[in-house]
Amino acid sequence: LRDWDGKPFATPPLFYNAVDDFTADVLTQVSNEVCIIRDAIKVRYPMVGMDGVKHVEEWMRTTYAGQMGDEKNLQTCISTNQGYQGLKHPVVNVPGGCTIDFKHRYYTENVPGLLSIRSTGEMLGIPTPNTDKVILWCQEKMGKTYLSGGKVAGARLVFFGRGGSVQLAFFWCCLRILGLALLSITSSSIQTSA
Repeated sequence: LRDWDGKPFATPPLFYNAVDDFTADVLTQVSNEVCIIRDAIKVRYPMVGMDGVKHVEEWMRTTYAGQMGDEKNLQTCISTNQGYQGLKHPVVNVPGGCTIDFKHRYYTENVPGLLSIRSTGEMLGIPTPNTDKVILWCQEKMGKTYLSGGKVAGARLVFFGRGGSVQLAFFWCCLRILGLALLSITSSSIQTSA
């Protein structure tokens, strides 16, 4: 869709089967950023299980083992995945065909996930330029403003010396409390056993 001129399609375009090298590269770059954030959380909060956070290509190979016709790289893993065969972009009908429905849940539910990645990176001091590019592209298509002036737009508060969304501040607060509780339990058990 990066080169789509906005003109109606005769039929809905394929979604996953049409993933090209450019799209796979973007997914890889965003996933690399997620893994850097994951690793930083593991260092800062070792008690938090982050084993389920995997690189997208590793996740594809594990989740869809035996269901991909070609596992050479991420692009082929996605485009030859049996579970994705024939799935089409969500569209709205317009005179002359159909156009992409940027109000569909594929966008409205996934962009907030990207914002969570981006905000977590921001709070940890980790830049997410590739995630930002995807959010900026999506917000233009969706007619929304999620990033403005290099920051997440909307309700914000300062937390741990960095800005972050209210929801993520709550998440970080829970992590902090969990960490303190685990330290307290560990200290108590060490004192009891001594």
